[in-house]
Amino acid sequence: KREKDNGLKIIFMSFFFFYVAHSSIFLKLLLCWSSQDRNFMEGLIGMRHQLDKLHSLLKVIDPELIRHLNKKVPNPSHPGEQLYFCFRWLLVLFKREFTIDETMRLWEVFWSQHLSQHFHLFFAAALLTQQTREIIAQDMSFSDVIRHVNGLADCIDLDLTLVEAERLCRQLLAHPNHNLPSDLHDVRPQLAWLGPTPNMD
Repeated sequence: KREKDNGLKIIFMSFFFFYVAHSSIFLKLLLCWSSQDRNFMEGLIGMRHQLDKLHSLLKVIDPELIRHLNKKVPNPSHPGEQLYFCFRWLLVLFKREFTIDETMRLWEVFWSQHLSQHFHLFFAAALLTQQTREIIAQDMSFSDVIRHVNGLADCIDLDLTLVEAERLCRQLLAHPNHNLPSDLHDVRPQLAWLGPTPNMD
């Protein structure tokens, strides 16, 4: 219950701080709530659902990380339990990882649903794939990974991670549909939503 209450406070306080002078606040709040309401249901069932989807996504795009986590958390009650260090990210949509201005930029990307209605999962995956080499090289325990991930706050390159998240969207789009886990079919981006591959130069 404390996690749920704190998450709600963070989301709504952020909106009022940034949008108090804008007439569009009500519509933005509705959009926020429509995408996040399940996260705050009794038992946080929406959070478990999202962590499980993120786990399935990482199995496809970063199997090395999943193999490492399988060794450190060998018998999870559900797949997403291995990713509980991402809980804060998904509960408050990375609010604690960025400045308020960066957070609002990021949220507007999420709610535009330009690439996928689940783009926040690609963004989380992009953050993790950037850390995979270090996590494996240091043979981090689950507790070590939690500390490492929590230490990323205010140290993340937002633009670089957005570009990487789009690259992962394209990677999943190119993956044979029949080989995808069933819970990724609604996560997979639509071809029409993706324009030319961005120039990284």
